Amino acid sequence: MVCGHSASSNGNLTFNNGAEDLWVMRLDSVGTVLWSKSFGGTQYEGGESIVETSSGDIVVIGATDSNNGDVTGSHGLTDSWLIKLNATGNLKWKKCFGGTLFDYSSSIIETEDKKYLFCGQARSNNGDLNGNSIFGLEDYWVVKTDTNGAIIWQKNYGGTGPDYANSIISLGDDKYVVVGNTTSNNNDVSGNHSADNDAWVLIVKDQANTTSINSYSAKTKVYYTAYPNPANTTFYLDLQSAFSSELSLILYNNLGERVIVKDKVIAGDRLVIDVSHIPAGIYYLEINDTNNTGISRII
Repeated sequence: MVCGHSASSNGNLTFNNGAEDLWVMRLDSVGTVLWSKSFGGTQYEGGESIVETSSGDIVVIGATDSNNGDVTGSHGLTDSWLIKLNATGNLKWKKCFGGTLFDYSSSIIETEDKKYLFCGQARSNNGDLNGNSIFGLEDYWVVKTDTNGAIIWQKNYGGTGPDYANSIISLGDDKYVVVGNTTSNNNDVSGNHSADNDAWVLIVKDQANTTSINSYSAKTKVYYTAYPNPANTTFYLDLQSAFSSELSLILYNNLGERVIVKDKVIAGDRLVIDVSHIPAGIYYLEINDTNNTGISRII
């Protein structure tokens, strides 16, 4: 399955609502189009991320500027737009999320409890973000909904500069990694290397299943160096922690599955990690001690 946006009404598309529509296609294993559907109003709509759920339905997250056609309940300038389809691409429901300004989402996953979690960026502090303290021009925005699109919880993170969340994955145990970029160096963000964009990695806990959200970014007190990165068959890990407690190491694949787990690692040790038995790809290495955590991306 793929999603995106299109202004066409010919070829693989038989209808366009106006401007650009959110476009979804299902392909077979050799790229043949099984079905193609477009959804939207008279303004811009685009799909950014698509997931086939455990129930066999399809959810797509993106953005909308419309308040007509397939789009209802718009809050303002640009809303995040979540649509749910059945297995053949027929619309089951759709919902707008946001406030009166620019609120846009770029990545969605199905959670461990079979709900939906998506991330993006928000400028608003009203509408669905009522009560949020927007720290700057744009903040990371994380939203969890039930299977009917009702908000379970939502929260923003960032500093006084623009902060854009691009992707979210599950780490298991009700923890999720949000990755994007930031120009901030205050509030939730510290350790920015320049006045330009830095990558920013945030770990959040599911508010629905825990009593609080814990966020980790450059504030983490566990420091380490992983090299070479990209790695081929092995990479080395230098742990330089001020703490004397034992550490645990977990390497996750892009689906949030644990592929390497090491316990009782002594802070300060230099480790050799064998990755020759796992496929090439993007992985996330998490290091924890009793009170702290750190994470980096390994390729």
